[in-house]
Amino acid sequence: LHLGSGPESTNNILALAFGILIVFLVITGSIWIIANLNSNMTPM
Repeated sequence: LHLGSGPESTNNILALAFGILIVFLVITGSIWIIANLNSNMTPM
């Protein structure tokens, strides 16, 4: 990972930020879905 201040590093920083955003959305969505499933389960 070469992060600098040159013109080509902005693309790397954008790709890194996009990857972090995707990972954050996947983790948050999974936690949200699991919480909803847990609250919608019928008690046995």
